[in-house]
Amino acid sequence: MQGDDDLSRIGVSLPEHLLGEFDEILKCRGYTSRSEGIRDAIRIYNTNDQWRTDTADERKGVLTVIYDFRNQHLLFSVHDILLNRQDLIRSSLRRYISKNRCLEILLVQGGGTQIKELLDHLMALKALEMVKLTVIPLELPVDRQDPARYRRGNVAGLYDPVHSDTTNPESTYSPVASESDHQRM
Repeated sequence: MQGDDDLSRIGVSLPEHLLGEFDEILKCRGYTSRSEGIRDAIRIYNTNDQWRTDTADERKGVLTVIYDFRNQHLLFSVHDILLNRQDLIRSSLRRYISKNRCLEILLVQGGGTQIKELLDHLMALKALEMVKLTVIPLELPVDRQDPARYRRGNVAGLYDPVHSDTTNPESTYSPVASESDHQRM
C-alpha cells in the first residue's frame, strides 16, 4: 500500500459552483489546501465503499434516497425497485421535505450481494438527487465485542474506542433493549 508520501498529480474538471461549495467546506474545516480536502474525501469514499468487495455476509443498513417526486417516471421507477426488494426492507419512512422533494429512509437487512444489487438499481436512476447506503456487518469483530468498551449513552451500542473509558465502571454502556428487540431490527 502506498503511503501519503507517494503522491500523484491529477487534473480534475468541476463545475464552478461545486468547486465553490467544496472550498467553503474546506475553509470551515480548517484545511490549508484543496489537495488535503480531496485526499480526505477520497479516503472517506474508499472507506464507505469497502463493504462492496466482501458482500457474502449478512448486513444491516440504512438507505437514504432523495428525489423530485414531480418526475412521475422517476417516482414509479423508485417504487418499482423498492417493491421488488421488499424482502430486504425492514422499515421505511417517507417524508416530503419541500414542494417537490421526497426523502425516503429505509432500514435494510439481508445478504450483502442483495443489498448491493438494490443500491446499484437505485444508483442507475441518474435523476435521483441522492442515494446513500450505510451498512454494517451483523457481527462485531472479536476484538470489539467486549461490552466494557461500549460508551455510556451510546443507544445503538456501537463501539467507540476514542471515547470509551474502560477504567471507570460508570462509563460502560449496558444495553437496555433485550436480545429479542435486537433480533427484530
